[in-house]
Amino acid sequence: CVVILLVVARRAGVIGAACIAAMFRAFWLLVPALRAEWCCAARMFGLVGLTFVDF
Repeated sequence: CVVILLVVARRAGVIGAACIAAMFRAFWLLVPALRAEWCCAARMFGLVGLTFVDF
């Protein structure tokens, strides 16, 4: 969904390629941090058997 919005915005000339590249880098750096936080919360609440995909 986010990728489609970025492609549409790029084609419309709203944002440049450098801006899109920067957003992708920020997003891929954020994913491991979110997963690490989910694992920490899962351990705290005893949800160790569940995976990130379950939600």
